[in-house]
Amino acid sequence: MGRRNLTDSNRAYLRGKRYETEKKTIGRQPVTLNFDTNSLESNTQIGQSDLIVSTAEKIADQTGVSEKTIKRDAQFAKAVDEVRKVDPELAQKVLDEDINISRPDVIAMKKIFLMAGSNLEDFELLRRLPQGTGWLAE
Repeated sequence: MGRRNLTDSNRAYLRGKRYETEKKTIGRQPVTLNFDTNSLESNTQIGQSDLIVSTAEKIADQTGVSEKTIKRDAQFAKAVDEVRKVDPELAQKVLDEDINISRPDVIAMKKIFLMAGSNLEDFELLRRLPQGTGWLAE
C-alpha cells in the first residue's frame, strides 16, 4: 500500500504498532548526531558522553512527528486492537476514517470495553450514541 493510500488514522496506528514492537525488542540505544545530515545515527559502543535516545524519539525523528505523538499513537493502536476484538468491522472503519470519531474517543472506547468486560449488549448501546468529537470523552 502506498503512502498516499493511508489515512491519518492508519499512519497513527502503524506508528503506534511500530513503537510497541521496537520498544520491547530494542530499548534505548546510544546514538550520535550527524551534523551533515542533521539526523540521529546508532552507535554500537556506549561511551560516557553518548546521547541515549528513546525508541519514541528515534521513531519521531524518522517520521517527522513529536515523541509525544508516537506515545499517543501507541495508545491509539492498543485501543484499536481492543475494539477489533469486539467488532473487527468497527475497528476497520475507525482506521479507514469511515466514521467520524477522534483518536481520544477510540482510547476512551477501549476503557469502556475493558470496564464492561467486552459485553456485547453494552457495546451495542455504545454504537447507538451520537458520533462526533467528544462523545466518549471522560
